Formats: sequence, C-alpha cells, structure tokens
Amino acid sequence: MITQLYLFLMSCLFVQPQEIVAVVEENLGRQGFGDLSRYSSPEEIDEGHRTHPSARIRQALPRYNKVLHGIRIAERIGLPTMRAQCPHFASWLNDLEELNASVES
Repeated sequence: MITQLYLFLMSCLFVQPQEIVAVVEENLGRQGFGDLSRYSSPEEIDEGHRTHPSARIRQALPRYNKVLHGIRIAERIGLPTMRAQCPHFASWLNDLEELNASVES
C-alpha cells in the first residue's frame, strides 16, 4: 500500500506544477516538465524511466529531492485538490478510509 501511495503522490504533484517550482525554489528550465497538456489527468504521467513524475521533476529542477520536497509540495496543494483531479488516488484514499472505519467499528 505504501508503494501505491508514493506512486500516486508523485503524479498528483502535477495537479499544480507551479507549487513544485515554488517549493524547490529553482527556476524551471526551458523544457519545463514537458507537454503535460496531452494528459487528461496527472495520474497518466508515467511513461517510463525518463518520464515518470519524479524523473520529469528532477530533469526540470535538478535540486528536487523527493523526500525533502515531495510532502511539502503535497501539503501546499492539499488533499481536496489532489482528490478532485486524480480519481484513482481519490478512490485509493476512499478505500483506506473505509478500511479504517471498518476496523474502528
């Protein structure tokens, strides 16, 4: 489950790419994050070793550190926004919340 969260979270950061730049505090390179407009959801951004979400971020912002920056970016974006734009992530969180509710009952 934790692996799923990590993969979902990296994609969900592209809900608001400007927050990635703001947290890393580095100028975005000429290439930026690539053509993100061709994806209907940030969850679709994962085409391989060089184009998965964290690789895209590192190519555009070399100072990016997943451990240091990832959670801070996610906090700035917020779960409601990520849920609204990432349906698989939202579904996964709902499943976890239901599981938690069943354990607490």
